[in-house]
Amino acid sequence: MARARLLTSAATATAAGLLLAATAVQPAAALTPVQDPIPVRPGMGFQGLVNGKSVGAAIEMGCFGPITPGQTGHPLAGQYIEADTVVPSATTGGYTGSAGTSLVVSVAGSATGTVQLIGVLNNFYAPLPLPTSITLPCSGTAKVAFSPAPSSPTARDSVVAATLVSQP
Repeated sequence: MARARLLTSAATATAAGLLLAATAVQPAAALTPVQDPIPVRPGMGFQGLVNGKSVGAAIEMGCFGPITPGQTGHPLAGQYIEADTVVPSATTGGYTGSAGTSLVVSVAGSATGTVQLIGVLNNFYAPLPLPTSITLPCSGTAKVAFSPAPSSPTARDSVVAATLVSQP
């Protein structure tokens, strides 16, 4: 009987040690809490993000072969846009104003200047896939605008400058 108790205690201690070791080697990113979506409401400061960045953002383009001036293509799959809340500022970032309950996201390529709708965000911290159906220049820059809707005199867009990067 004492031997059975000893074996059970040893097995329990071994299992506990393995569990502790497994949790100790988790990467830091796995320990970072995920932000729940927050509804877009009036009076909120925000920043737009393209692939997780508000500065130095890039959009990878599916453009194959040698790139010629004026050539266009489509964004590669797996990219996203998102908006996060920030402390409202009078000079930087976006602001939903007195009426904004959603953000209309559009993109314009520097070479074409054509504005294309990406989608509508009703929540902060809720990524939206970048459509592969839109057409942008294979290289250059694009401006992704996050515009509060409905608009008001106090509403302000957040605009992210993104580099268009050709990917073979």
